[in-house]
Amino acid sequence: LQAPVADGAALRGQTIVLRGPAGETPICETGELRLPGRHNVLNVLAAAALADSAGVPAEAIRAAATRFTGVAHRLELVRERAGVRWIDDSSATAPERMLAGLHAFDAPLVLLSSPFNRIHHMGGPGAKPRHGRQIENV
Repeated sequence: LQAPVADGAALRGQTIVLRGPAGETPICETGELRLPGRHNVLNVLAAAALADSAGVPAEAIRAAATRFTGVAHRLELVRERAGVRWIDDSSATAPERMLAGLHAFDAPLVLLSSPFNRIHHMGGPGAKPRHGRQIENV
């Protein structure tokens, strides 16, 4: 993720940058992205590299990266009440996508999931994928 690239998009510290023959152009800070998770930083790096290679100006890439809020049912904020955020990630039908969504948050979480086999592929009930969080099928 932080590996140097001569031509393309890279992460320098927490800054997404474009690199090319003319030098380095900062796009935005990862904290400015409206989508959580390392996997979304990777998505922005890929999109920025492709957009840059197609001649899209850096300002337009920055605007898209910092304004994009995602797609329906993929880490979509449904409601926030009393400090609890309800996130819809129902499009995460593969275990890898579900784990990427779970890893996008550092706050404590409870997973409401069905069918049971999604949990099974992650190590079964009680599995701890990261931060020592326990996953239970509710």
